[in-house]
Amino acid sequence: MRRKDELMQKLHQLRISKDVYGLVHADLHHGNFHYHQGEIIAFDFDDIGYHWFINDISILLYNVLWYPVIPYDDKAEFTAEFMSHFLKGYRQENELDDAWLATIPFFFSCCVICLFMGFTSSI
Repeated sequence: MRRKDELMQKLHQLRISKDVYGLVHADLHHGNFHYHQGEIIAFDFDDIGYHWFINDISILLYNVLWYPVIPYDDKAEFTAEFMSHFLKGYRQENELDDAWLATIPFFFSCCVICLFMGFTSSI
């Protein structure tokens, strides 16, 4: 629980403004969207809510790395290539300061704790 409290304290210190925080899907992975005629069509909005946009990106990256559709040998190389393409598209629609990218490991930790809490509460 101490780690959870540390993460919560850090969350409360993060800036909340319309350019970094808003309505997010919160569960985007290859099973929750289709690519059709050049468009990504998301569905399964049961986890939708307000959060930092970087958290939504972190959840997507977490799912891409832990449940890959295409196998990879080198996680670092795959991550760099994926993020390069993802950010190119993302930045066509939204601004994202590089400082927020540095928070992805923090949001990974939050994701793991949320998954653990979800699993233990269902036991």
